[in-house]
Amino acid sequence: MYENIFYRNPFLKEVILRVDFSAPLPDLEKTVPPKIAKKASKKFPIAEPQKALAQEFQFTGPTLKAKSTEVMQWIYHGREREKRLTITPTTLLQTSKKYKTFEFFIDDIRDVLSEFFTVYQDLSASRLHMHLTPLSVIVVKNAA
Repeated sequence: MYENIFYRNPFLKEVILRVDFSAPLPDLEKTVPPKIAKKASKKFPIAEPQKALAQEFQFTGPTLKAKSTEVMQWIYHGREREKRLTITPTTLLQTSKKYKTFEFFIDDIRDVLSEFFTVYQDLSASRLHMHLTPLSVIVVKNAA
């Protein structure tokens, strides 16, 4: 039934993998441990650390309290900036704009995640989330 349908573009526009740590890692405020940085730079050779503003909102009954905090983000890009790895004290985030297969995608982060759990032996993840952003698909039927 689907043998004559081909996609003009790849099916996915962007893929995001997010790992939230169960507790913040305070030493990531200042630097990324050298072993983790070395693993990250193998697949993500362009390093661009930057400060970001984190917003926290607390609801207490009808009262809303907002708190802003400056946090350090350790951002690593692929050679052509087609993928990005972001490390913060609370999160590890990988994005890819050239998704081929799940195996290629996971291969980019496998060693970094493994090193995280080696360096931080008590580390646990409170949430793992994968988000797939599809393209608007244009279907082209085979003329044959």
